Amino acid sequence: MSTHQVLVLSDDASTMLPMLEQSFESVPNLQMRFIAPQKIYKTDFEESEFIVLDYAYSQKYPEMAKLAFAAPGKLSIYTTPTDQQQMNEILKSTKVDHFFGMSGTHTLNDIKLYLIASITHEFWTAETLITPPILKHSHATFNTSDHLDQQIETAIESHDFSKTFEGFKAILVQILNETLTNALFNAPVDERGNFLHRDQNRREKIASPAGKEPSLEIVEDEDKIILSVKDFYGTLTKEVVDHYLTHGEVADKDGGAGVGLFLILKHAHKVVINIDPGKMTEFIIVLHKFKRFFHYQALEKSFHLFLKPYQRKSP
Repeated sequence: MSTHQVLVLSDDASTMLPMLEQSFESVPNLQMRFIAPQKIYKTDFEESEFIVLDYAYSQKYPEMAKLAFAAPGKLSIYTTPTDQQQMNEILKSTKVDHFFGMSGTHTLNDIKLYLIASITHEFWTAETLITPPILKHSHATFNTSDHLDQQIETAIESHDFSKTFEGFKAILVQILNETLTNALFNAPVDERGNFLHRDQNRREKIASPAGKEPSLEIVEDEDKIILSVKDFYGTLTKEVVDHYLTHGEVADKDGGAGVGLFLILKHAHKVVINIDPGKMTEFIIVLHKFKRFFHYQALEKSFHLFLKPYQRKSP
C-alpha cells in the first residue's frame, strides 16, 4: 500500500505539535513530516502530497509560507480559535478548501478524517461527524418552494431543542431556509446547463421535477445537531464559494446574491460542502448544543470544501 507524504508546518513553540504527532501515530499509510522553518526546502513541498499549515507560522515566516500558498490543491490551514472576521480574512486571502479552528482533540480528529477522505477520494457525510449514540435521525424532501418555512418547521418538529439556548432553533431554521432556497432556486439547470430559476423572485412558487427534489437529513447526538441538505444538480463551483463565503452577500433580493454562505458560516460551527459536478451538491452544517448563547458563539469554526474529481490522484 502506498505511503502518503504529509508535510506539517508549525512554529517550534506551537502547543499543537505534540498533539498532532500523537494523533497521527496510529494512522496507517500516512508519513507525517514536521519541519522547522530553518530546515525547509522547495523539494519538501514538491514531494509532499498534503500540506497542513499552522497559520501563525505563515505570519511569522512569510517567505516560507509563500511556498505553501503556491500549492493550494495540497494545502489546509489550522489556527487557534478566532472570530468570524479573522476567519473570513484568512479564507479570502488563501482560498484554501480546508480551514480548521483548533481547540483540542476533536479538531485533530477532523484533520485525520480530512486526510483519510482525501486519500480515498470520499466525501464526508453527516455520519462521519456524528458521535454515537445517535439520539435522533430524520429525513425530509422538498418538492416545492411554497411555504418553505412551514415545511422546515414540520421537518424538524421531532427534534428536541429544550437543552439549547433560546434562539437556537431560529438559527437552525434560518440556515435551512438559506440552504434549501439555494437548492430550489440556484441549483436547477436544464439539459443544456441553463439555470432555470436563478433569476426568479424568491417569493415565487416553483416545483422540483420528480427525482430532483432537494433532501434534508438531520442527525443528532448528545452534543450537536448535523444538517445535510442535498440538491441533485451539482452546479455550485469553487469560484462561487470563494466569492460569497468572504463577501457577506445574502440572498435578499430578486434572483438572490448567492447562497448566504457568509450568514451560514456566521451561525454554524462547521460547514462542509461536497460538490460532485453535474450530479450533487451537499451542505453539511454542524451546530453544537449549548444552553448559553455566549458559549455557542465562542466555539471555534471550521470550513471544508470537498470537490470531485479530486486533483490529487493515488500513485
